[in-house]
Amino acid sequence: MAVRALIVGIDSYPAPVAALCGAGNDALAAERWLLDAGVPESGIRLLRDGAATRAAVIAGFEQHLSGAGAGDTALFWFAGHGSQQPVPPEYAHLEPSGLMQTVLCADSREPGGRDLADKEIRVLTSRLAERGAHVVLVMDCCHAESSSRLPGTGREKVRAIGRRADAPAGGLLPELADRADVAGLLKRTEGAEPNHVNLSACRYYQGARELRLDEPRGLFSLALTVELHRAGRAGSVPTYRELLVAARCYVENWMPDQQPVLYPDSSPAELADRPFLGGQAVPRPAPLTLSWRGGWEIDAGSCHGIAAAAECGETRVAVAERGPLREARVVEVRPDRSGVVPIGWQPDLSRQYPVVVSAVALPSATVVPTVNEEGNRAAVDLFTAAARTAGPGGGPSAHVRVAEAAGPPGSSWRLEVRAVRPGVVRLIDPERAESALPDLPCGTARQAAAAVEVAEHLARWRRIRALANPASELAGQIRLELVHAPAGQRRDHGDGAALRPGADGAIALDYAWTGADWEAPRVFLRLRSTSGHRLYCVLLDLTDDYEIATGLFDGDWIGPGRTAFVHDGTAIRMLLPQERPRRPGARATDWLKLLISPEPLSAQPFRMRPAGVPAAPRHRGTAGVRTLLESFGLDDGRRVARAEAIEAADWAAVTIPVSTGIPERTETQGDRISESYRSY
Repeated sequence: MAVRALIVGIDSYPAPVAALCGAGNDALAAERWLLDAGVPESGIRLLRDGAATRAAVIAGFEQHLSGAGAGDTALFWFAGHGSQQPVPPEYAHLEPSGLMQTVLCADSREPGGRDLADKEIRVLTSRLAERGAHVVLVMDCCHAESSSRLPGTGREKVRAIGRRADAPAGGLLPELADRADVAGLLKRTEGAEPNHVNLSACRYYQGARELRLDEPRGLFSLALTVELHRAGRAGSVPTYRELLVAARCYVENWMPDQQPVLYPDSSPAELADRPFLGGQAVPRPAPLTLSWRGGWEIDAGSCHGIAAAAECGETRVAVAERGPLREARVVEVRPDRSGVVPIGWQPDLSRQYPVVVSAVALPSATVVPTVNEEGNRAAVDLFTAAARTAGPGGGPSAHVRVAEAAGPPGSSWRLEVRAVRPGVVRLIDPERAESALPDLPCGTARQAAAAVEVAEHLARWRRIRALANPASELAGQIRLELVHAPAGQRRDHGDGAALRPGADGAIALDYAWTGADWEAPRVFLRLRSTSGHRLYCVLLDLTDDYEIATGLFDGDWIGPGRTAFVHDGTAIRMLLPQERPRRPGARATDWLKLLISPEPLSAQPFRMRPAGVPAAPRHRGTAGVRTLLESFGLDDGRRVARAEAIEAADWAAVTIPVSTGIPERTETQGDRISESYRSY
């Protein structure tokens, strides 16, 4: 695997753009790290100050980074000023905030100059990705919202410059000879899976700071290079997620209002969990991370179901590593993160700890064991014993509680585990007329532990589906709309009427018979704001095989009164699962769940494979710890109060069931129905 890098650092800008001090040092530090890591000088192109014109940066992509072929890595590292400008009308469906983020090249604000917009960078990176390269962006700049440069104070300076008033004239990337490919590339990437990794210095409304330490440096670039050198001395390479968490801890300990961001936080290709500059994805040892950010925090909050202490108990997390049990108590809850206090141990301030939920106020479900006949009792006894030791440190499961009768007051759901024959159990969801899961072997302790994992999975899925905050002041401020997509129309024009739920509260979508086959229904999805403030949204798809997918809209801001077009405004086919027979009467249900928050929140902790599908391999030394939501505890989803009567930040949820299927028919045509797959 070869690495080709384009590094840009700009301190000197023509007036009236304010000069910076540390961007050039950031570029040199990045170059030094790459050389130390074994990247040859020929693989690195460095552009500083006046050499970093818009034309030179574009040429760096087209002539230098383009040398990265299949299996290689292309790195673009930018340190300099950032800004914003209105999105061109033809690309409004790609930008729910209404503004593009831009970087300032050395000549961007000279007469006739242009910023380099994020949509243009998207085209340039997509051209590389289509050749098979792994593409990485490091953006140490600010996406300013103010009309003037933010003031620096003392030892720090902000990399921000006023936004442009107008959209770019002449379209995107007029410099490219194959101009037709620009629109084509953007069209091909609409609704597609992420094709690059982006490590950004801050959220688009924040400032990226410089500090004067031994030498002027950008705080984010400094944090990245410090962590990369530390990992190198330890003989390891951090994943993008690990690198971002370490850098965010470093940055926020200096500047709490600068929050570095990783894109994509979640993706089917697990890009965030690949080693920096490429390699195979590394399974996460635990779904949550404990780190110091002026206080100990975990990266999940009330939108994920975390709750502070209540009269009936408390939420605790435990370190997912071998050794003595090390726990922390949740004492403060925000939508996206929670403050914790270690219980009887002192964590290392410089470390990040993988953690799992070890206790919640109430379990997500009560499991009631039943048997067809007394001779099968051994299977449910094994299941009961496994549930009592399924938690961290060998404690009871935080998600299911075994009881001989209906659940105790406050338990939200009753799940039956039935011994159907010797050594075999069946999990029965009371909402289902028939079990959606195959029978599970439960004749040994190992098999019983695996069966308990499936029961925990169902309980957590149900709890996420039930997340609600009916008292929220945000209720109704973002509308989730499903719109019929007419035949032949690929993109939503924003003019179709939203479909209405039926008497059962669900939107029904039916396949249509073409005379030769069943054709799946197509819909557009919109998130329409009626708020006077920007709000952050995540859209989950909960399927009836107990999967939670996040790829439709995995998190973005929606500006006041604006509309976000899900899947980049392209039509979505609502398909029956591949394994479900295509015959009249066959149906599947998706619960589309929209989470709304005034603060950004991560979609990653919500992701769940279908029930019974094995998780990714575990790290050595984390026996008993499962990935993603496999050890994630949830409370009752109502608004929770922080410890010491601190009011929790508001959030809201909207859930719409969508029933998709083949209408009942008198004739049978199922044997001529082609196989199809879910499109997301």
